[in-house]
Amino acid sequence: MHHIHQFFITSLICLTLGFYPTEKVSAQDSTATNYTAEIDTVMTQDEMTSDSLLHFNLKSIDIIPPYKFKNQHQEKKYDELVEDVKKTYPLAMIVSKELNRVKKELDQVYTSKSRRKQYMKWYQHYIYETYMDTLKTLNLRQGRLLLKLIDRETGETAYDLLKQYRGGGQAFLWNSLAFLTGSSLKSEFDPEDDAMLNHIIRRYEAGEFH
Repeated sequence: MHHIHQFFITSLICLTLGFYPTEKVSAQDSTATNYTAEIDTVMTQDEMTSDSLLHFNLKSIDIIPPYKFKNQHQEKKYDELVEDVKKTYPLAMIVSKELNRVKKELDQVYTSKSRRKQYMKWYQHYIYETYMDTLKTLNLRQGRLLLKLIDRETGETAYDLLKQYRGGGQAFLWNSLAFLTGSSLKSEFDPEDDAMLNHIIRRYEAGEFH
């Protein structure tokens, strides 16, 4: 079953990366407190007097409160999810970046049907060679998480992407294969239902895990 899962995840991402979504959507929790320090005038040392105040330009930062655990089991699950996010979230961002790249190239460079077909053939081979080894290291739990993160980063589920660019038959076929691993191409990210995951991603985006 694990080998089926590896084949499924690897093939799915390689297929998905060959197509592009609509605008990038990234769900964010609005509870973080944002602090921004700005300076209107930069004073030189000669301009400063005894009454002058020093001002500094600081980047905006999110103050993310600790996650409130209900019990030790939830805390253990959180720690496990942190490690999974470290491994899968960069891949989800790559998917989003690559999809946008393909969209731009198809719209501006490879506009004819023949050139688009030739480009897509090359591009899928490039994706397979570049990311296959990394994708094969994902376990079943991480593969499911990646599908959900793809929806978060692109605004499209894997099922929607395949249906839109490969047709309903292909989407149904791949979703049936996903079912064998207990997964679903229709996995969606919801900031409320996935509150724990959303909290970890916000920490990741704030640079806590880099």
